[in-house]
Amino acid sequence: MFAIGLVVVLSAGACGDLCTTGAVEHYAQLNALAALTRYDSERAAFLVRRVDGRLVVVAWPAGGPADAEYRGRIPLGCVAVIHTHPSRTPQPSRRDIAEARRIGIPIVVITSQSVTVAMPTGATAQLFSAGWSRRQ
Repeated sequence: MFAIGLVVVLSAGACGDLCTTGAVEHYAQLNALAALTRYDSERAAFLVRRVDGRLVVVAWPAGGPADAEYRGRIPLGCVAVIHTHPSRTPQPSRRDIAEARRIGIPIVVITSQSVTVAMPTGATAQLFSAGWSRRQ
């Protein structure tokens, strides 16, 4: 038996920090970095809300062809892990969903065509669809 994941589209109000202009700018920058290597390596970062309210990223080292890896503590104020996928795999992987549940933080998947998220509850949702990068 297997479960079929439900993908919903969240309204801007329902996704909070993940749908702000600042977050979208960081998604676009990370996606541009991945595009430089033709998506041969996954790029990842922590999306962190600083005490002054600004959203910043704490970049991870460049990943390998299949995944990015981080060892260490999650930064204080972390609101999500953000990372790129090739356009052919726009949805959070099973590993992304399991990791979001394990660490209790949303994991955002960025491609040139969409931005989706695996929530700590195990649910997945689409934050932005085609044309998302022109929203900044």
